[in-house]
Amino acid sequence: MEKFGFLFNYNNSRLGKSQPLEGSEISSYEPQKHNNEDVPLFVNCKKCGFLMDFEPGQKGNLDGYWICSECRSKVRERTAYTKLERENDAFDKRFFDYD
Repeated sequence: MEKFGFLFNYNNSRLGKSQPLEGSEISSYEPQKHNNEDVPLFVNCKKCGFLMDFEPGQKGNLDGYWICSECRSKVRERTAYTKLERENDAFDKRFFDYD
């Protein structure tokens, strides 16, 4: 099974809609750019044009964050997962009529 992940753009204190990534795209990025989950997430700082570095948290349960090496903006790992969960819920409602 091919690996997949998601990329978010961060701009003006907001995460944009997730963009799916395939295995070849994921392997082209440096390992410190994504979290260490089975489905890796990446965050791109639109202001600076760089992928943010991922800093794992101490507890290891979505307490890490991405930080831009240029402008030092931060995005919490939990924020990215919350965004992805909302997108998944909207997809389910739209296509499967779940409540």
